[in-house]
Amino acid sequence: MKMKFAFLLCMIFILVCSNTSYAAASVHVDVNGKDVTDQYNPLMVKGVVFVSSDAFNATPELGFGYLSGTIDNLIIYESNEKTAYFTVGNEKVETVSNTIEAKHPPFIKNKMTYVPLRLVAETFGYVVNWDQETKTVHIIGKQEETP
Repeated sequence: MKMKFAFLLCMIFILVCSNTSYAAASVHVDVNGKDVTDQYNPLMVKGVVFVSSDAFNATPELGFGYLSGTIDNLIIYESNEKTAYFTVGNEKVETVSNTIEAKHPPFIKNKMTYVPLRLVAETFGYVVNWDQETKTVHIIGKQEETP
């Protein structure tokens, strides 16, 4: 009986400690100073921030969004100037003008498709900064195009 009670106490301690450390490591996202964490539902995997494939539709001010399609594992983002094709598990992103290496490809978890936030935003010309202290991703206005 004492062994079962001790085991139960250890399990409760482990669960409480693991939930606390997870909550402390939560990631935040802001777009041009606006907190969009709730809309983006970010997920950090091995130091890389991922968001659901349709998260960018929550911020139309970015000027690009996710197009849902009928082809499994294909993720399409489109703006007036560019279309980018991401594929689950594929380390390449295709645009009309070039191919971009994706060191951290999209993946599916619990029937949700996740894409690397930095790669998607930078593909469309946005500056992305990481604040380690606050664990916040800052997506800032577009980079100036160089001729």
